[in-house]
Amino acid sequence: MLSESEHDLKHVLNERLAKLLREEELKWYKMAKVKHLLEGDVNTKFFFHLVANGRHKKTCIFQLEDGNSIIIGDA
Repeated sequence: MLSESEHDLKHVLNERLAKLLREEELKWYKMAKVKHLLEGDVNTKFFFHLVANGRHKKTCIFQLEDGNSIIIGDA
């Protein structure tokens, strides 16, 4: 069992990790947008699916925390 300070530290680190992951996702999204603008739209179908799949990943819930239990996936 974690002490209160360890639990607080875990919570802070999880929030920091989530923030870093969001920043990384935004960085890649912006880079893809710039590349698309520079190189043009040569493969419309591929680009559409790339954007659609990226949008799908943003709306997925990967993990839920319910009190002491953690629900992962579609369960």
